[in-house]
Amino acid sequence: MGSKIQAFFDERAAGWDSGVPADVIERAREIIEGLGIVPGSRVLDVGCGTGVLVPMLRELMQGRGFVAAADVSMNMLREGRKKYGRAFAGWVEADAGRLPLRGGTFDWVLCYSVFPHFEDQGAAVLELAGALRRGGRLAIFHSKSREDINAFHRAAGGEVGGHELPDEPEMRNMLEGAGLEVERLENRSDRYLALAIKP
Repeated sequence: MGSKIQAFFDERAAGWDSGVPADVIERAREIIEGLGIVPGSRVLDVGCGTGVLVPMLRELMQGRGFVAAADVSMNMLREGRKKYGRAFAGWVEADAGRLPLRGGTFDWVLCYSVFPHFEDQGAAVLELAGALRRGGRLAIFHSKSREDINAFHRAAGGEVGGHELPDEPEMRNMLEGAGLEVERLENRSDRYLALAIKP
């Protein structure tokens, strides 16, 4: 991601949590709980923001395992550290297209409400796939449909204008092009999920 989008999220970090509706968080929880993440997993949360998934993962994993929470915005990471500390989650300033992490080690890579902001989505998928161990899974998900997400960004304009989720054929091509096998592609009125495994 470029410096402009980094600045966009840095400027909004302090008040970010207050702008996230409770029903959006609840749908994220429902999706997370349905993925099959087990205690002891190693999870990479890319575009973690202020860490909305961290307490859900801590509960689901029973405090066992580890979350690497990565974001381009240092201010978002700072808010996350203040709320959840470092015991269960490590906070890493990183771009999805250039992860400063050892590849092939994660059981899960999660991208919640962030994929449209990746500058080069194909390159990002290749990088995220490289972070997975064999049998690991990549989950790209939102608490709204693809149409709602794309319409929101078009209306917002500015730094996030034109930031969109690709259609199903394009998403499938990116995932398969990165050597992943698509398990689920769901686009419902209240959620979006692309789930793929590294064979």
